[in-house]
Amino acid sequence: MPASSGSKQPLARLADPKHTPAAVQRLGERVFVTIKLRRIPLGEIELAFFNRDIAARLGYECLEGFEAMEPLACEAFGLEVDERGSHLAWVDRQEDPLGIAMSGNQGSGRAAYVGRSINLKGIGRTPLALAPRDSDHGHGYVDIVDAAWECVASDLFYFDSSFGTSPTLALLRRRQPRWITTEYESAEVETAIVARVDNGALDRPTHLFVPGAELRASLLDMTRAFARQEAEKFTLGVVHGAFSAGNISVHGHILDMDTVRSVLGRHPQYSRTARYTSNSFGLEWRGALRILESLAASERNNPDKLSIEVISSVFHREYELTLAKTSLLSFGVPKQNIERVVAICPDDVQFLVSEFKALAQLAFPDLSALFTGWVGAPRVEVFDFSHFLRHYHRLRQAALDVEARVMGGLKLLRRSEPRFEVVGNARMSKEVEDHVRQRHMVEDFSQLVALEQRARAFILRFDGFCSKVERASLLDSESVIDRTYVINEERFYSSGYGQWWVENLLEARRQGDLGKENLNRCIEAMTRANRRLSGNQRYGLGTTTDMRVFKQGVVGRLVSGAGKYCYFHEPFAENLEPTAIRVNGSALRLSGKVSSDGRVWVSEQLSMMDMPEQAQFELLCGATPIALEDYYNTQPSIPFALVPA
Repeated sequence: MPASSGSKQPLARLADPKHTPAAVQRLGERVFVTIKLRRIPLGEIELAFFNRDIAARLGYECLEGFEAMEPLACEAFGLEVDERGSHLAWVDRQEDPLGIAMSGNQGSGRAAYVGRSINLKGIGRTPLALAPRDSDHGHGYVDIVDAAWECVASDLFYFDSSFGTSPTLALLRRRQPRWITTEYESAEVETAIVARVDNGALDRPTHLFVPGAELRASLLDMTRAFARQEAEKFTLGVVHGAFSAGNISVHGHILDMDTVRSVLGRHPQYSRTARYTSNSFGLEWRGALRILESLAASERNNPDKLSIEVISSVFHREYELTLAKTSLLSFGVPKQNIERVVAICPDDVQFLVSEFKALAQLAFPDLSALFTGWVGAPRVEVFDFSHFLRHYHRLRQAALDVEARVMGGLKLLRRSEPRFEVVGNARMSKEVEDHVRQRHMVEDFSQLVALEQRARAFILRFDGFCSKVERASLLDSESVIDRTYVINEERFYSSGYGQWWVENLLEARRQGDLGKENLNRCIEAMTRANRRLSGNQRYGLGTTTDMRVFKQGVVGRLVSGAGKYCYFHEPFAENLEPTAIRVNGSALRLSGKVSSDGRVWVSEQLSMMDMPEQAQFELLCGATPIALEDYYNTQPSIPFALVPA
């Protein structure tokens, strides 16, 4: 039986067209045009994903079971443009003086506000879509792959960033593909509707330029918010990939995330285009400053007549402050102790954060490997700080000799083989190539030797810093091992690998090889696999990490927080009952079902100090391996590799 929703807000009320959107009150009626929507019959759409964790955090209705949620979500959010429809929606005008964000449109070309706080994307062409119908920004629909990807990316920012986003609550899949012609191709495309929650996160700089807009935003507050986002993206390891005044809110939220990718390494990388430096990881702050410059040129948005020099100074100061705080979190300092650590060790913090940023941005000169969409691209970062920070505290406790710790730390940092031959990239503009090669590429052995001396100095300083912070009782030597192992795991499922997996899942659904409930489970598992800072406590046994998602279920590790971990398996098929997990050739018995619904199996507890860096394993049912289909074979670039039977 479905659980009672209690006092939680019903989904139908969220998108009730009888209610005027809160955005209209914030921005002013002159920003909007109204349109009519029709309710899509339930036979034409299905629920592809509903984010229960976001619904629970926001206090929205969330019934137990997929079958109970599907009609509610489809009824609430299954709307599309139809002048004969009976449901009122509001479409926002936008203007961009930079000429980047709107693609020829006068505002939202495929999205509208309904109810108090819901924005539906992919509803069809709106009156503000002036781009040609045969263009990506003119037909009014959202490709389901991009829509599903937005679910994955928005969850990452909602749970793991302080700047946040407009969270994606639900994804509806149209059962029939549409024939769509663009400037690139004509094809049948599966489309979707994305239901986003708007509590002010969709108020954009492009709204500030609309005549009659009532929205006001402090230019200095925006400057600080933009800077905080850029600094935090560096430590999170994510690139937006397509900066514009329409892809960020006036409060610093990140928006429109089909180009978002997690990066492997922290050197410059791009997800969509390599034509502009400001679309590369670690360099997107340049685009943020361009947006602020356009706002500063507007008398309405800059009544104090602040110069771009003042704005730039405020931006960089806020960037450095935020980078220090978020870097310390990655270093293992508990959030509540960061301010005290900065006060006690200011010189150490400044040195370590500066060197972390400088050394992490270096790469060997294979320009083709800078595209995040190349699944299986060679790792080209010179120093892998995610790997170092994930494992160094274990090494530090295991090795009493400082020199042994330094040598071990260098091995953790230097995982990529040196490759000094320059490999070109036809997609990359000369501007980007010149910048990257001059400032971020290591092209000869003598450079590498000098950089390894800097890396050695970093490790020595970091080791001493940790000792100081421990003596001040601001860093616990036991819990820091667990915390840094979880926080510094690379986000596999929001990288190019994750995009590949989303495409495979949706193709399996289209072919009928994957049921809609298991599609929902797979996307849900992907979102949870990406979380590092919150929302990944599971099963009452600890924090999930190293998760891998299959059509049949999920496997991974659970870190207890007390120096212990175990392996877990959550099958999607009720009749799939594994008896053991074979890890690197040794079998670990599975000790029964532990979750409230009796679906999760776990191994015995193991010591974090003895955890293998790379675990190759199979699930066993008796003596027979359970096939882990549709997944990669072992790759050196994947620290937690699963071997298909």
